[in-house]
Amino acid sequence: MALPRNELVAALIGAFDAITFDRMLSDHLNIRRERLVAATGLAGLDAIVSKMVEIADEQRFVIELIRAALAANPGSPKLQEFIARNPAYDPSVQKLQTYSLSAFMKSGRVFCKRDDLRQNLRQIGALNQSRVLAIDGDRYTGKTYSREFLNFLRENEPSWSGEQREIYVNMDDCVFEPEDLARIVGGRLGINSPMPPETGEQAPRRIPALVEWLANGLDHSAARVWWLILDGFRIQVQPSATHDFIRALIDVVDRDQDKVRMILLNYKEFLDLDIGTFILREEIEPIDEKSDLQLFFRHVYTLSKRTFVEDDIETTIENVRKQVDEEVAKRGTELRMRILSRGLTIAAKNLLT
Repeated sequence: MALPRNELVAALIGAFDAITFDRMLSDHLNIRRERLVAATGLAGLDAIVSKMVEIADEQRFVIELIRAALAANPGSPKLQEFIARNPAYDPSVQKLQTYSLSAFMKSGRVFCKRDDLRQNLRQIGALNQSRVLAIDGDRYTGKTYSREFLNFLRENEPSWSGEQREIYVNMDDCVFEPEDLARIVGGRLGINSPMPPETGEQAPRRIPALVEWLANGLDHSAARVWWLILDGFRIQVQPSATHDFIRALIDVVDRDQDKVRMILLNYKEFLDLDIGTFILREEIEPIDEKSDLQLFFRHVYTLSKRTFVEDDIETTIENVRKQVDEEVAKRGTELRMRILSRGLTIAAKNLLT
């Protein structure tokens, strides 16, 4: 049943004003509305809610949006009327959960912020969307957590049905010729046919043969989706032919391989301009230890169902930052992100138990 968007928009406008609507999104869904719709220039509540409903419908978290609205305002007649007219969208009879919104990963480990990554992972491979995602950012901003969050979604996200498998290559392990990289990927795919033999041809002729060999292996693979993750690109200087091979893989994945999702970490400086314009991108923003942590702990306190005031959030943040500062002084500033992640995880577990 198609979502009656106009009806849901009217119900939400009847249940919230602009301030309480934003608070509902941040407290119950860990979403900062302004990050999703700020670029549209929307100002009025009706336009903001309409855009939010459109995004939730397209990115498959509308049930979670309705669930959050009911949790924030359970007595709203407008929301109750919407559910009565549209029982298919009653969260109480829906088991589907959108894990891409989760502030936590396996074992309760915190995954804070990263709105662009969450949105890109909901979009990647969807109709008319790229199957390639490039993730970049300064050192120590948490790019390694991207893979951990992806693996968390692979294990839990209901909308990602079927077998999801991963091929991970750290390009800083050594210098890879195109054949080396193709051999590793082909081995993980379980391709039984021999790799095309080297006959002394130049890379422009050799690369298409390697790409076709991998594409044939993918076509005969039993997995529903393969996630190809290429990481590194900081230490080892890879040959130009290897970058040509990666660009050829990007082209074939986006054009022909509907069962592949390709993620490139730290690849920004090697992307051609034409490629960079059509793939999905994330530039990681450092965590703001004031505003971002306020949003995070407001969400955690809401999940805990504890009664709280703003001073409780501030006290929690102060305690976490004090512990982090002490640990960083001993171990070095380059580990701050990792130490902060551990501190947030411990604090959140204490609040939720």
